[in-house]
Amino acid sequence: MTANIISLDGARQQRAAMAAHAVSIDDFAIKVACARDPMFWIRIKRPHGDDVHVTDFQRGGQSRAALAEGLLAALDAAGIALPRRLRFSDIAPMGASDPRFHGRLTEAIEDVRIAADAVARRRGATVHCVDTSPRGDKMDAEALFAGH
Repeated sequence: MTANIISLDGARQQRAAMAAHAVSIDDFAIKVACARDPMFWIRIKRPHGDDVHVTDFQRGGQSRAALAEGLLAALDAAGIALPRRLRFSDIAPMGASDPRFHGRLTEAIEDVRIAADAVARRRGATVHCVDTSPRGDKMDAEALFAGH
């Protein structure tokens, strides 16, 4: 038998972080920020169709769950129930020659995977795949959904 141990303080902090999301919309993009963490930043281009382009996806000091909730808030603001594809640009904002690149890339891929899983779960679908691909000296990611 296994048990899940839940930290009440951690749950309260996570709920507060999720409630602190500020969504703004302009002619070009939907942005999600966190007033308590200036390094938390999500930006999606205004979608055309079922493909969503995430141009900025940084969790700063927030949890991955808060980052996923921020992405869901952006999709809700865009009126997107379930995208066919989420395309993330420049998920590790540094070149491969930087010694921190591989560690940050691993963290960024996990951020994308957890956010894609949250989108799929909320929408009653599944993630078909999450792939990464180089673009110059940067790295992009893409999540495709099944059940669309």
